[in-house]
Amino acid sequence: MNKSTPLVFLLVIAFSASAAAADRVIRDTLPAAGVHEIKLSAKVGKVRIAPSDDNSVHIAVTLKPKTNGFWFVQWSSGEKVVAKATLRHSLNDGVLSLSLGSVDADSSDFEEQWEVTLPATTAIDGDLDIGKADVDGMSGGVKFDVNVGDLNVAVPHGSVHATINVGKISVATAETDYKTLDAEASVGDIAINGLSQVPSKTSRSGPAQSLHLTGRGNDDFVLKSDVGHVTLTFGAKP
Repeated sequence: MNKSTPLVFLLVIAFSASAAAADRVIRDTLPAAGVHEIKLSAKVGKVRIAPSDDNSVHIAVTLKPKTNGFWFVQWSSGEKVVAKATLRHSLNDGVLSLSLGSVDADSSDFEEQWEVTLPATTAIDGDLDIGKADVDGMSGGVKFDVNVGDLNVAVPHGSVHATINVGKISVATAETDYKTLDAEASVGDIAINGLSQVPSKTSRSGPAQSLHLTGRGNDDFVLKSDVGHVTLTFGAKP
């Protein structure tokens, strides 16, 4: 065996480890005073929003460069983009907008993973191009759009407006009734769980299914999917 083989093997391992360790985390904490709504925009990755235990907005964004190559040699196509990225935020009329700045390359070169915690009564307005979004425990109302992926919302109360192009919507609320319920799936099924009386006004036209109801509750639920299933559960444990 060539005596240089172990050295080459170690260099390959070190190179692969350095590529795997190229993730970057951007953190910030902002005061929540005067903030009644948060507007978050993300491209490819994951978003998780949950209540904080103080009166602040805590933000952590993990940027993961895309790795190309083979097991024995890898390179990162998004490392330079990740290195230049900044956290962009602005507050206007009580709306705190969050997004990445200084990102001028193809969003497929990296993945962004957002972890945001803030007071539970803050309204949420989110937009994710590709990936998975989870909103847990927020009571100020949730509006979220996902182009391709999964959207999961679990709230104690508050209206929910959720739309997805391709993927799955799952919404759970501790409430046991609704003010209005408007659910549509152009290609897919609609499932309503937890009501004492199962809605019977579901209409279907070809692969499309829709449900439009008025109840005696306080919250509006508008859930729309072009391709994918829609699930809404009432009486869920907060």
